[in-house]
Amino acid sequence: MFIVESEDTTKGVPVQADDLAHVFEGRCFFEAGDHLLAEAPLIELEQLRHAGWRVHRDAWWTRCAPADSRLPPSGWKVHVSPDIAHLTAEIERAIEVVSAHRIAFKVRSSAAVERRSRSKFASRTQVGKTVVAYPRSADELVALCAELDGALRHPGGPTIVGDLRIGSGPIHVRHGAFEPTWIARDGVIVPGVLDDDGVAPDDRTAAGAPPAALSRLLAETGRAAAPAISLPLERVTVLHRTAGGGVYAGLWRGVPAVVKEGRRDAGLDAGGTTAAERLRHEARVLTRLSGSGAGPELVELVETPDGTLLVMEQLPGTTLHRSFAARHPPAFADEHTIDAAGIDYRRWSARIRARVGDRLAAAHARGVAHGDVSPQNVLVDGDEAYLIDYESAALDGVQVAQGIVTPGFGSLEATPATDLAAADALETLFVNPLLPALSVHRPWSEGTRTDMYEAGLADLAPGFRSRAGRELVPQEELETALRLGIHRVATPEAPGRMFPGGVRSFRHPAAPLSVAHGAAGVISALRARGDIAEPAWIDALEEHARRAPAIPGAGEGLHGVLRVLAEAGRVDAARELADRLPAAPTFEDASWSTGDAGRAACLFSLYRVGRDAWVLDRAIAHVDAVVAAPPRPQTGLARGLAGIALALAACAGTIADTGAGDPGPLTAVARRLLAEEPRRSTTPPCC
Repeated sequence: MFIVESEDTTKGVPVQADDLAHVFEGRCFFEAGDHLLAEAPLIELEQLRHAGWRVHRDAWWTRCAPADSRLPPSGWKVHVSPDIAHLTAEIERAIEVVSAHRIAFKVRSSAAVERRSRSKFASRTQVGKTVVAYPRSADELVALCAELDGALRHPGGPTIVGDLRIGSGPIHVRHGAFEPTWIARDGVIVPGVLDDDGVAPDDRTAAGAPPAALSRLLAETGRAAAPAISLPLERVTVLHRTAGGGVYAGLWRGVPAVVKEGRRDAGLDAGGTTAAERLRHEARVLTRLSGSGAGPELVELVETPDGTLLVMEQLPGTTLHRSFAARHPPAFADEHTIDAAGIDYRRWSARIRARVGDRLAAAHARGVAHGDVSPQNVLVDGDEAYLIDYESAALDGVQVAQGIVTPGFGSLEATPATDLAAADALETLFVNPLLPALSVHRPWSEGTRTDMYEAGLADLAPGFRSRAGRELVPQEELETALRLGIHRVATPEAPGRMFPGGVRSFRHPAAPLSVAHGAAGVISALRARGDIAEPAWIDALEEHARRAPAIPGAGEGLHGVLRVLAEAGRVDAARELADRLPAAPTFEDASWSTGDAGRAACLFSLYRVGRDAWVLDRAIAHVDAVVAAPPRPQTGLARGLAGIALALAACAGTIADTGAGDPGPLTAVARRLLAEEPRRSTTPPCC
């Protein structure tokens, strides 16, 4: 990494770049990626299969292990990060060394997966992990690193976030889980690592202290783990991070500046151009624009062993996205001020649109087309507007970046004409914030566009409050359309997901089945509206749950699934699932989503229909844990006191209905927690 966070670092809110790892061209929904298996393997490994190795290929990895290999649950991994120019040759050399040591390993499944793993919107902690080896002891680790150090002939690709890099080469090491393990933390499921003290979160941003034998090897060979790079940058604020690098604000040599980071051989765009190459092009663009006012002034272009840093003037203001959201009258004005606010807002937006046009005219006069005139790339300071982020720009018609644009604004081809069209889209955004985003979806009728534009204008005209609250679509018609849509997109036979959903449905193995992110939530919501789920959906949920890891939780995990199965009449399947899940309370996590309160509510649902004494005992144990340990003062359903109170109230209801005890004390606790939530909250609502 270039910019190392110190104790005085003030972080901004980073974008979840890896949310786009499951976005595929030509597909309407987030996908698991199973179709990637149709791609040719990155490396042919049939010779290992013939030699008796176990070779298994899925969409993302090809895993190989000697037939008699048994891995410990955790240990020191060796990651090989080859440079793009010598990718295949270095992978082959690495696999030759690893297989000669009879050490289990995995390699990216295909060339397409390797490109995605290095793309701008990949997970930052996955970039560069092309080959992963699993030595079973410190001796194997040291021997493998020593031989790889001699066999691999090129400097290597991107530095792997959170790893110790062996010198400047492609070899990295990190302590972590060998076998997939999951743990609940703060209401969400995260990767875990099993050690002598139990299961702990697997922190993929920290390598751990290297074994003494590895430290001796480094000293003996005259090589050391690559040190952090010292830069003349202070008071750093992280503005944005992706797999290709980051954007930071701070003092560069004592002067306010913005620094863009482009990691070597990372941040690939649709054409395979790296983030570093795009930054060098942007530097040439800013040099051409110097003195024109069309963009920030270039301060410095710095080349480091890890890539490129572009240092530029820090312009005033906030993004147009935030500015218009704060000024849009229906969002903040009351019935007494909204009419005047609408008039002022239209005048302000016209001034901003004009200033954007002036900046573009200055750029076009210098032979530059911006290529991505979007709300995030316009800074607003009062009535002034500035253009930033010329990463996708064309200089004298030459464009380096491919596909790094904002849907609804940017264009694959950067020209003055497409810039002006994007500026017009900004004006559309001012009128109706939904229009630019919806315009990227097809089919799209011009009549619908016109209707929505006129509706936006009406919102800004006098009399908005008198029209607010009108039913745009009859509720019954809307519910019918939603039900029909759910039935049409259901794919119970698909291994990755049964229903389309958010990207969080791929965060862990139980997520596609869960109430919070997956199939159980869809089925439960339909049931709550009086609909009966298709038998094929319940069959698929039961079968997928039977094969899924025993990840607990009412929202994130399989406790919620067993509740839905029990309510659908699949009591035996729900019992089987309950028996596989952890029986002991956590005594640490009381939340509805992953903790004791939610687990208790789901087990009580099973007890309601099955009346098994062991299920009741487990449910009561979880309830006792919630009552014994005061919950953390958070708000919301998933992790907050409201969710805990709701779960306890459901438990009390079952106790009353089944005669399993006195529901009064539990009801009192639920009421107290619900009353305390706003007063005790120390964190923003989670949902």
